[in-house]
Amino acid sequence: MAIPPYLLGPHPWATMMAQQQAHAQMAAAAQAQAAAHAQAAHAQAAHAQAAHAHAQAAAQAHLQAQAQAQAQAHQVLHHPSPIAPPPHKPHEIITEEKLQEKAQKWQQLQSKRFSEKRKFGFVDAQKEDMPPEHIRKIIRDHGDMSSRKYRHDKRVYLG
Repeated sequence: MAIPPYLLGPHPWATMMAQQQAHAQMAAAAQAQAAAHAQAAHAQAAHAQAAHAHAQAAAQAHLQAQAQAQAQAHQVLHHPSPIAPPPHKPHEIITEEKLQEKAQKWQQLQSKRFSEKRKFGFVDAQKEDMPPEHIRKIIRDHGDMSSRKYRHDKRVYLG
């Protein structure tokens, strides 16, 4: 007997995917912030008057942006994200008796769901077969039963 789907619990790959997506979002945010810092540093460096001051400011801004990006990446990797995946409930150990009860209930629901449904409230009693000699007499009396004229009779007599 197969295990019902509601007993399986959450899929491990789903939690891994959620963690990977959260990590990717954090990395994208860190990269965007680093790019903004670098752009600001480049704009600041463009306004510098002297070539030497320009080079020093660019190098310093670049180092600062790198340091900030590294610090942010370090923070992303070593500190938990504010959007943490939902906490896992400790899996309660299901006893064999409880498992059998759940399986039986599931089986019952499925059998109700896929059973053959009756259209009316009563069950028609099946007709008893006529003895062969009686059927032979009817066919002898009527002759060819495939004719349109006897279609109704055929239905009545032969079922």
